[in-house]
Amino acid sequence: MGKIVWLASYPKSGNTWMRAFLHNLFGNLDRPLPLDQLDRGNLTVAETSLHWYQAIDSRELSEWSQEEIDAMRLKVHEKIASLGPWQHLLQDSWRDI
Repeated sequence: MGKIVWLASYPKSGNTWMRAFLHNLFGNLDRPLPLDQLDRGNLTVAETSLHWYQAIDSRELSEWSQEEIDAMRLKVHEKIASLGPWQHLLQDSWRDI
């Protein structure tokens, strides 16, 4: 899974700036991403988004055990890594789904 760049940080610690830097560094873009597009989902794939897990297991979230979520997480990361040449995975919450 060498295609995922992990960024874990505290809120208000320069996370958005670092995401923009990484996006422009690894994105192989013709020009840098404009600052007004930073918050439009252009920079990050959030592994905590429920849709990734529901694609693996269609049961209700309340029916999943922590062990099942942990087992699904690896499959979620594999799917995210398959999206393109690189993905920046945001982990800005220490909480599970």
